[in-house]
Amino acid sequence: MILLLLYATNIKIGWPLPAIVLVFLNYTLFGSNIPPPIGHNFRDIPLAIGKSWMETEAGIFGLPLGVSAGYIVYFTILGGVLQAIGITKFISEFASAFLGRSPQDVGRATTVYSAVMGMVSGSGVAVTTTVATTMLPSFRKAGYDDKFSSAFIAGTGTAALITPPVLGAAAFIMMEVIGVDYKTLIVMTILPALLYYLSLQIYLELFTKKHRLTKLSDVEKRRKKDVIRELYMLLPIAILIYMIFQGYTIAMSAVTAIFVSCLIGLVRRVKIRDLLKGFSDGALDVIPVALACACAGIILHSLLVTGLGMKIEEIVRFISAGNYYISLLLLAIFTLILGMGVPPTASYVIVSALVIPATVKLAIAQGFPEVVAHYSVHVFAFYYAILADVTPPVALAAYAAAAVAGQNPLRVAVVAAKIAIIKYLIAFSFVLAPAGSALLIVLHLNNPAEIVIRAVLISVSVIAINSATVGYFRRNLNILKRTVLFVAGIMLIIPLTLTNVLGLILVALMLVPEFRRSPS
Repeated sequence: MILLLLYATNIKIGWPLPAIVLVFLNYTLFGSNIPPPIGHNFRDIPLAIGKSWMETEAGIFGLPLGVSAGYIVYFTILGGVLQAIGITKFISEFASAFLGRSPQDVGRATTVYSAVMGMVSGSGVAVTTTVATTMLPSFRKAGYDDKFSSAFIAGTGTAALITPPVLGAAAFIMMEVIGVDYKTLIVMTILPALLYYLSLQIYLELFTKKHRLTKLSDVEKRRKKDVIRELYMLLPIAILIYMIFQGYTIAMSAVTAIFVSCLIGLVRRVKIRDLLKGFSDGALDVIPVALACACAGIILHSLLVTGLGMKIEEIVRFISAGNYYISLLLLAIFTLILGMGVPPTASYVIVSALVIPATVKLAIAQGFPEVVAHYSVHVFAFYYAILADVTPPVALAAYAAAAVAGQNPLRVAVVAAKIAIIKYLIAFSFVLAPAGSALLIVLHLNNPAEIVIRAVLISVSVIAINSATVGYFRRNLNILKRTVLFVAGIMLIIPLTLTNVLGLILVALMLVPEFRRSPS
């Protein structure tokens, strides 16, 4: 079974994840021959094989695969049925119907398209491919080059994994690991997702103004009235969110949404054969996720039976010299590197077992309340696991968009990482100080003012950092202003009063004078 699992994972996902699993398996079987402190004393090979098959938390049929079978498959089937009734076409037509004549409207429509697709997909690569196929012609008509268009679409596509209600598979595992219900997880991800979409749009606006792109030529689109009449297509998503917040189980909520989707399909005269194919496609879509979860279970098994997890925790503490901020950097870098070869789900599971425990302990020692430390560090790792999709040299979402556009994938990945730079930085706001966790909302419900203040500061930071990255704010900015704006943006992200005040002053000094001049 283990060999079949590794073979199937190699076929459906690629060789890096099976290779990592083999390393851990060999360590379990033969690590007793390695001298301390790396080696272990576990020599019961039959027991090791048995535990790798099934254990409460780990093994092939452990917690990760249980999450896949208990939660994720419902959402993949829902996505398949929604595709069968034509939701992709509806979202595309809805976005295009509100397309204006300015070049930015293409990006706005793409952002809306990706966001709604992300609400039902939970797969960054799938959303990127679908949106790129539909929206690239409109980007070309507006005058954008294919490299930028592909990178922007990849940036919006990866947001699918942080867009409620259907988050990536890693989110369900995080829900089980940190012990929260799903509606709490949805609330925790709303504000960071909105800020990221805001950042994408601001980047596009500045880029468009800087390059003085022309107006859109005529594009074929349906009348707004006709599209609005079909808003009932979003009813399954609305019902899903409503039922989750009313306390129904995820399975019940998803099955009800699937049932409503089928009713809509019948009203729209979708063939029964196509609906059944939607169920089939949705079930097949869970296979790569299930394989990644099963492999992650084997890795967890190795960590548990050999005690490697505790050893690595000590290694992290040693390398970081007990410094919490260094451990955060190690966690971010390790997650990004790991994410270059394995899916976000497996990447998150591995770091949650290897690096997160030590980082959480250091956060508590730094003065974080225990609950805040657990939530913040886990969400931080979750975001960095997702960021691997747009981080060179292996950026799957960027590669998918580049393939549709016929561009060099590495160059597209570099631009995509540049566009998504705020996502790299926002995640640090959760973990640098307890106040930063206000972005996760649930930890500061008794102090809503803190949530609003943090959201406003990050919004100003988004403007400053994107202006610095693009090199434009009402006019081209010189290198000095760009540097000051970038530093000011980072100061606003750091959740400390002094740095926030200084950051606001610097942003005001750099940008307010620009309003007194005519734009160029």
